[in-house]
Amino acid sequence: MATNLTPPLDQAHAQLYCGICAANGNPGVMLIREMHLLKCPFSHQYSSVDEAIARGSTMVPLPLNERPPLTSVKWEVFIHPKVRDMLMQKYRGRLHATLDSMFGVLADGNVLVIEGKDAADMKKRGLSNGAQIISFINSTDSIQTENQQLRTRLEQFEQLLRAAGVSQ
Repeated sequence: MATNLTPPLDQAHAQLYCGICAANGNPGVMLIREMHLLKCPFSHQYSSVDEAIARGSTMVPLPLNERPPLTSVKWEVFIHPKVRDMLMQKYRGRLHATLDSMFGVLADGNVLVIEGKDAADMKKRGLSNGAQIISFINSTDSIQTENQQLRTRLEQFEQLLRAAGVSQ
């Protein structure tokens, strides 16, 4: 169900911008690999990627070029134009992979949809995905179990105090 998101990389490029050039106001100069060195066209050189990053180099963002795998089929779906535009903006460069994943989840049948006010309330509590929700539920269960154990111990102490003749 995955898609091919990245084109093959040119091995001659280091996929880093020159940190020295960026510090001098020219941020878009890409480093080239020459044997074990990384060099820019303005004669700056680095002995390793770690050195380049330590000296301010930043990674070149990879262009996303979505291509479906050979096993995928094209399917025409009707959708409101505003929703389509919002999805294309939000998931630019990875819309097809996102929709493919969502269709897979819907087909699986084990879907829980939380929307609107309930979703906003959960996000306010720091819960934004299933793993966080399950962790929250588990911690709540743990707290309830601990609370019950403490109540049991308290009752035992109360019984001991009553047996010793100490009143409350």
